[in-house]
Amino acid sequence: MAGVRGARDTLTDTTVQRRQVEDQIVNFSPKAVPFLKRIGFNGETVSNPKYEWHEDELFALTAAVHGSTVMTDGAHTTVTLAANDAYNFRVGDILLVEDEQIRVTAIASDNSLTITRGWGSTSGASHAAGTTISRISQAYAENTDSVVAGTTTHSFPFNYAQIIDVAYQVSHRAQNTGEYGLSDRLDYEAEKVLTDAFSMLERAALYGSERVLRTSSVPGAFGGLKTFITDNTDTTSEAITEKKINNMLALIFADVGHETMATWIVTGQWQKRKISDFYRPLARMDRGSREGGIVVDVIDTDFGEIDVSMVFNCPTDHAYFLNPSLIDYHSFKNSAFFTEPLPEDGAYFKEHLYGDYTLSCRWDKAHGYMSNLSTS
Repeated sequence: MAGVRGARDTLTDTTVQRRQVEDQIVNFSPKAVPFLKRIGFNGETVSNPKYEWHEDELFALTAAVHGSTVMTDGAHTTVTLAANDAYNFRVGDILLVEDEQIRVTAIASDNSLTITRGWGSTSGASHAAGTTISRISQAYAENTDSVVAGTTTHSFPFNYAQIIDVAYQVSHRAQNTGEYGLSDRLDYEAEKVLTDAFSMLERAALYGSERVLRTSSVPGAFGGLKTFITDNTDTTSEAITEKKINNMLALIFADVGHETMATWIVTGQWQKRKISDFYRPLARMDRGSREGGIVVDVIDTDFGEIDVSMVFNCPTDHAYFLNPSLIDYHSFKNSAFFTEPLPEDGAYFKEHLYGDYTLSCRWDKAHGYMSNLSTS
């Protein structure tokens, strides 16, 4: 082995230096991994195999009447809600239940409100279980002590890091054999492995990969989008329609409003074609036109402009409604995708691609998904 004079530095011997290849994502066609390319690797570096983030939210504006014997007539002065829902309301709140307004006079328990019925000019009435109660205002008497409101419970969603490690090997002869279109067989194999790794990261998110805690015998794995999107879901087995899309957007809007509204629909080729078909009857051609068809990549809705992307790695019967600013891939510390040589004990060249990643999808209510959509 040849010696090197002087202090060793990064210019001394580059043959053993591993190559960071994560940034090669920018060289991929958006058509190859459009979800991964748009999300990118912009999340903070992870330094623990369990990655957690902090979430909090404002008080809910709505709840539902709970229980079969509550509010069956206009005389009841309490209303039962689901566990802990009562803490979303405050003394003095004016609530709307169908056509009746009520005023909260006490928080009786975590799931019960004491109320004044028929507030203002409205009349007490019967309201069935499941009826929505909406907070619309507050009226508080002067010269009375302020009542401390409840607080929201902070949450710490989490995901696990997942290792991708793929080796590739080329014989000495194969590496030094001239081939059409190839200048370096080892680099060619590395590029193929990297392409596949990017595809697997995208599929893990969109297919809803299971979140698995690592043990001494089981490798850890990160959970996909469906691990975190649990509030706005539609699993009805039927065809996608414009009304169905607007209904999903309405659910998300009711939860988060304009500020963090979903702005991106990610789906496979069949559902993308169906979305384009909604607007096909509106297309017009003049007599001289020799080009037909319509492709819709953005739909204008009452909830804003929504991008629509056809993603090869999305399940055919799924459609995700996402706010991409709340989704990130995170690499483990010093473990963004890289390639490096492996030990050799023969006439061959051996390397591996290594990466360690997790996924974060923040604020469940800002997203949604449909599954079991018709594909025929």
